[in-house]
Amino acid sequence: MLNVNANEILLEIPKCGSRSLVCALRTKYNRRSFWYHGHHTLKELEGMSDRLHMYPHIVYAVIRNPIDRLLSGVNHYVNNKTGATLSDALEVCLEQSNIVFKPQYKFVEVPDRGTYDLRLWDMARIEEALRFIGAGDDPTLPHLYKAVYKYDMDALLNHTLFDDVNVEVLDQDFPLWIDATRTSKEGQLNVQKA
Repeated sequence: MLNVNANEILLEIPKCGSRSLVCALRTKYNRRSFWYHGHHTLKELEGMSDRLHMYPHIVYAVIRNPIDRLLSGVNHYVNNKTGATLSDALEVCLEQSNIVFKPQYKFVEVPDRGTYDLRLWDMARIEEALRFIGAGDDPTLPHLYKAVYKYDMDALLNHTLFDDVNVEVLDQDFPLWIDATRTSKEGQLNVQKA
C-alpha cells in the first residue's frame, strides 16, 4: 500500500498480517490517499512506477518467523487448492511458483536507485507497527483470513522436504527476522555501539 500524500509504502508480505494492516489503515485514512498494490516487492513497485525512485520513501514491513510463516503458507495453500497435500505445498515452495512462498527478504531488497528508509517490525509487534504508522493509539486489527490448520508444526518439521526448503528458501529470511525482532518502536534497527 502506497500513501501518495506522504511518500510511505507498506509492503504487503504474504502471511505477515499485511491484509489486516491495510484494512486498519484504510479505516483510519481517506481511501483515496492510498494506492493498493498487493503483494509486490519494493523492486517490483519501482518497476511499476516511473516516479517512485524520484522521492525519498519510508517503507514499512512486518516480518514473521520464517518457519511460522511457512506453516501458515502451507495451510493457506492446501486450503485453497483442492486435494493438495503438505508435499505438494513444499514442492511449490521450492519451485517458488506461488507468491505465498516468496522469501521475505526479496520483498525488502532496496532497489539500486531511489532513497528508502526501511522500517521493520516482528509480527509479534504488529500492533506497535500499526500505532507508529498512524492507525491510532489503540488499533484494532481485523484478522480477515484465519486458516484452519490441516498440518501442524510437527508435520512440517518432520517432512522429508523441510530441510531442503529451510536451506533453499528460508535461510536468508532468518537474519531479516532477527533484525526485525531488534528494532525500536519506530521500526529502526537498534545498533549496539561497542
